[in-house]
Amino acid sequence: MNREAEAALRAVAAQFEATREDLERIAGTLSASTVPTLGEFAGQVLELLSGRTLGTYRHHILRLVDEFGDRRLDEVQPLDLERLAVRTRRDALELRDAKHGFGAQESFVNATRFLFTCAQKAGHLRDNPSAALARPRRRRSVRRALSSDELAALFDAVMTTSRDPELDVLILAFARETACRREGILNLRIADVQPVPSVMLYEKFDEQREIPISEQLERALRAHVRARPSATDAVFRYRDGQPLTDRRFDTLFKRVGDHLPWAKSLGVSLHWIRYSTLTDIRMSGGERVASAYAGHGDQSGGITGLYTRATFEELRAAHDHLFG
Repeated sequence: MNREAEAALRAVAAQFEATREDLERIAGTLSASTVPTLGEFAGQVLELLSGRTLGTYRHHILRLVDEFGDRRLDEVQPLDLERLAVRTRRDALELRDAKHGFGAQESFVNATRFLFTCAQKAGHLRDNPSAALARPRRRRSVRRALSSDELAALFDAVMTTSRDPELDVLILAFARETACRREGILNLRIADVQPVPSVMLYEKFDEQREIPISEQLERALRAHVRARPSATDAVFRYRDGQPLTDRRFDTLFKRVGDHLPWAKSLGVSLHWIRYSTLTDIRMSGGERVASAYAGHGDQSGGITGLYTRATFEELRAAHDHLFG
């Protein structure tokens, strides 16, 4: 019996002058709870996740199971979750060489809120113990566009340190021209490479957009596919034909950071290349073209924005101006 039920039972007993025996008899009828334990419910929550969200939340949900898996969902207290959130940040500092650990803490809070919100929707909870968990205040990002010299050094570092430079340089070249996210590379299929030349990108929220590419990049993509036969239709492949995984980006930029101290200090990642390309596109094509190139959509234009958004021809003009 949880604390809330016990308190309510004692209040009723006091009002009706129930004896201790009465209280124990009533408590016996309430002892069998239908609320599952956190460990039992966690599997249902994980089934609702996919993609990078699953990769991010899974670690934290499993940590909740390790800590509170044998407790019923209504027995987990807000202070328990707060302590674990703080410990998650400290562990990130000690084990992952993180700069401040706030990213790990924020991911933990998001995963915890998701789990207990699902428990509420399933009817297992009335009050959400994770509702009071506060996300750490986000620090101002140091991300900026990389200069041409920095981009050249980045490509050179990949050529120098990679065990598969053909694959890794192609990843960087594709990211540089398309300003794609990780998902755009991982989700790219052979049929998405158009003869225009252009590619169809599938990224956040299952949205898609057509982005122009150079003829050289189109030829390189098709040559990469031919050179690495595979049963999959994914464009980006390892030497054995297996499709690229999300982990490749982390190992790629870790090697770059070990080779270029300034890149490690800044925390340069694939998103920095996206940021650099979009900055250059905005300089040549304007905010509207850059927004369409980024896949941000027309967020404030309403119905009018649907008719005035940048056309593919405008994206092509901006691409050609930047890449020739």
